[in-house]
Amino acid sequence: MDHRMSPTRQSLGRVSLVVRDYDEALDFCIGKLGFVHLWDLLEPTN
Repeated sequence: MDHRMSPTRQSLGRVSLVVRDYDEALDFCIGKLGFVHLWDLLEPTN
């Protein structure tokens, strides 16, 4: 079978990033990279 002609579905399950500016990073990932934002997980501070 010639794999060059068959489409491949790709996905990314979970990603954790540490960023300086959350809103700027979110805009970049959604606007430029085409990611879908599903939810935020807020970590409690001590």
